[in-house]
Amino acid sequence: GRMVREMPARSSRGRRMREMIGEEKEADDEFWGQDAFDEDEHDGSYHSESDEQRGVEDVVDSDFDVPEEGDDGGGGDGDYDETKND
Repeated sequence: GRMVREMPARSSRGRRMREMIGEEKEADDEFWGQDAFDEDEHDGSYHSESDEQRGVEDVVDSDFDVPEEGDDGGGGDGDYDETKND
């Protein structure tokens, strides 16, 4: 079986925890209430031009899909030696 310890009733049980949580909430509210997080009026009108609109094309190397020499397709850093048997 499992021992369960009964705690005596105390009117102050949890008081310090509630105080700590309250302090953390105040600090959290203070942090997120900074002016830096306020929405600026001009933020709503921000538009980014896409590459197409600017006339820029994606450029891919001609050998992009050709495996490099010694590439086994396994990723990683090449330190693993499959021939080793530990």
